[in-house]
Amino acid sequence: MTFWIDAFILEPMSTRFVSVDRNQRMLLPPDLREWVPEDDLVHFVIEAVQGKEQENLTDPDSRLMRHNKRSPYQQAYNAQIAVDADGSQLVLSAHVSQCASDKNELVPAIKGIPESLGAPEAVLADNGSLNEEAVRTLEGDEEQPRMNVLNSAHAEAKQLRRKHDFRPQPVQEKEPPVIRSEFVLETKQKMERDESREKYRLRKQTVEPVLGIIKKWLGFTQFLLRGHEKVSGEWQLVTLAYNFKRLWRMQCAQKQAI
Repeated sequence: MTFWIDAFILEPMSTRFVSVDRNQRMLLPPDLREWVPEDDLVHFVIEAVQGKEQENLTDPDSRLMRHNKRSPYQQAYNAQIAVDADGSQLVLSAHVSQCASDKNELVPAIKGIPESLGAPEAVLADNGSLNEEAVRTLEGDEEQPRMNVLNSAHAEAKQLRRKHDFRPQPVQEKEPPVIRSEFVLETKQKMERDESREKYRLRKQTVEPVLGIIKKWLGFTQFLLRGHEKVSGEWQLVTLAYNFKRLWRMQCAQKQAI
């Protein structure tokens, strides 16, 4: 028997009954698909959410990314730059990655620097680029040292107190995390040196302001093109525009000094 109510078909309860164990904690089905018809939209939604590969119909090359754990996911690209920290603040290399993590972007950023400028003597990278393989590749070995890589360690940042911290302290302080990786321990000890921390402070006044200028003054907050190849070209144009602006400012400052 079938009942018609406002053009919706309701099947008899006997055909939809699901046996339930009264001792289980939650009276819910182990799988939501057991409670809906086979042609229901729920099946499509569950398969889309649980699927390992998700594709954006507007830009299939983009990936789901977020800024931090508190930010929502969105279709995006990972734009990378390498900036001169010796005073010019010029963008030396720029590339776009489809990976949300920065762990594998350190070497491509350094290799993107033109050979005519020479290899950098030191590299300042944040915790997101903490990758032993990449750091070892850039540092070289004892016989042929290449460059000094100063990489912020996440565990080190948690264990060292801020010089001026006015935030309310927790009632029960958590014990510092136990560092088991020899590479992280080595990086932590390296970053605890005064000379390393003094040099690493340059990162705050070099690459971070460049990204702020691109977003605030150039007004570039999102890509307008679609596809990894076109987005990469767009990012090259944006960094080129920034370099033109920076060179103009440097030239004007030099004329005023004269």
